[in-house]
Amino acid sequence: MISVERIVKQEQLIRAMTGLNHKGFTILLLRLEEEYRQKLIKPEAKLQ
Repeated sequence: MISVERIVKQEQLIRAMTGLNHKGFTILLLRLEEEYRQKLIKPEAKLQ
């Protein structure tokens, strides 16, 4: 089994697994982390 640590350390593996280079993956990760934090702090009101 391939570990996440191994994937993110090798450009060829990260590109094969995500379709992104390391920089692109890092940018996406940072944006998703911020969105996730915002959702935890201010969850959307549920529609009833």
